[in-house]
Amino acid sequence: MVAGGLRLHGSWSSTGGQTDKSATDMAAIGRRWEEEGFDYVPYGDTTFRDCYVCLGAIAASTTRVALGTYVTNPATRSPLVTAQAIASVDEISGGRAFLGIGMGNSANAINGMPRATPETLRGALRTINSAFRKAREHEPWPDGIEIDERVNAFEWIKRRVPILVAARAAKGQRIAAEMADGLMLRAGDVPHERLATVIRRVLNWRAEGPRAGDPFEIQILDSAFIGDPDKGRRYLGSPTATRARAMNPDESGLDPALREQILEYQRRYEFGLHGSSLTKSNIELLYELEIADYMFDRFAFIGDEKAMVARFEELEVMGVTATHAPEPWREGAGAVARYRTRHPLDPAAEPTPLRPKPHLR
Repeated sequence: MVAGGLRLHGSWSSTGGQTDKSATDMAAIGRRWEEEGFDYVPYGDTTFRDCYVCLGAIAASTTRVALGTYVTNPATRSPLVTAQAIASVDEISGGRAFLGIGMGNSANAINGMPRATPETLRGALRTINSAFRKAREHEPWPDGIEIDERVNAFEWIKRRVPILVAARAAKGQRIAAEMADGLMLRAGDVPHERLATVIRRVLNWRAEGPRAGDPFEIQILDSAFIGDPDKGRRYLGSPTATRARAMNPDESGLDPALREQILEYQRRYEFGLHGSSLTKSNIELLYELEIADYMFDRFAFIGDEKAMVARFEELEVMGVTATHAPEPWREGAGAVARYRTRHPLDPAAEPTPLRPKPHLR
């Protein structure tokens, strides 16, 4: 069980998505989320405004929340450019940045590029950490981090920015356990009934790997709504559509007929509308192909406060350290308050970029 309870992510689908938001809008939303008690403000690296520009604007308008990418990749941006960008966000925010990185999906497809391979991801993490190695005078440098001395080290950075790897498959998850500071999983990346098993396996890899003993985070990128089911589907249609495009249609146990429908959906998916809640073609395609019910059941939580609290507690027992709060925040506030009453954050705990200072009302 996680000491002190779950931390909470803000979620852009509660604001209608990111596609119609300027950097100024993002800064205002990030400030509001900080005031409302969120612990993290993430930003996607895909068809939206440039993620590092927006993260810089959010950093300048906030003082407490951790903020970073979910998720960049080593194919569309070189690792050294990524290291430079996230270190700049960290500098603006006073040490509150994190880097979420994976093998890529929408940004790669839009640019006509394949996803990165696990070997490319490993190399990117090695390069990024190597660029940060001059920061070891400012904080203890973990012994198990791989370093390439041929990589140019940034002289100006003050600390090593922590890295979370987003991975739905075992190879990427093992890279997270062995090389990174945490793992990001989207709810539904693995069937819910297998989630606890997957988390145990990742934590065992961590305990047996080169960074055994270093802190490790497991964050679930969830989509949750408390209230009327029809309204919930309208709010969560966009993230559900994007996650349906990214799921693995070849996973074991999937009904063959459902697999064909998913493949058809993924062939017809419009990446130019990725994450859009303004143009609903991808959402409507879920209904046309009669896979909407399956995708909402798998990738979204829509229910009442009691069920949401139970979900928080279940994730905490599994070893999850952070997840999304219910959407929209004000309708989900009762569930969060009830959970926090039973699982208060420790105000004496030393904050870190991946475990921010608790918000205390």
